[in-house]
Amino acid sequence: MINLRLPSMSTVTRNNKLGAAGLLAAVQVAAQGIAPKAAEAWTVGTCRISGNRTVRCAALNGRREIGFITGTTDGEVTAIKVSDDFQRSGIGTGLLGAFEQVARSYGTRNFRAHSTRRAVGFYQHNGYTCNQSLYCTK
Repeated sequence: MINLRLPSMSTVTRNNKLGAAGLLAAVQVAAQGIAPKAAEAWTVGTCRISGNRTVRCAALNGRREIGFITGTTDGEVTAIKVSDDFQRSGIGTGLLGAFEQVARSYGTRNFRAHSTRRAVGFYQHNGYTCNQSLYCTK
């Protein structure tokens, strides 16, 4: 069983003390779960937003990165990857939810991704509609 708890908007914090070349904002994400195939705990760590408004969230197993998502604050998913040992365990859904939470904090209401044939079901499971060109929107 997967137990995901995504944060409310009140958990979004911005750090304006960091330089433009470095991290401009950080979002603490409280998503946790158990990967049934690997039977190990994982968390979605801090999502980081760079100066060009690129979002990157990572899923961690201890200190080991087992997945990540990148995108833009205007709602475009540019990449998502989960380690083979942790596939189909809810980590991708947790990462996508964390990414969407960050984008929403910037006022984004619509999301999009260019998918692969293999990933269309993943996006559809998460509320996206995909066309024949594998372009998915939510």
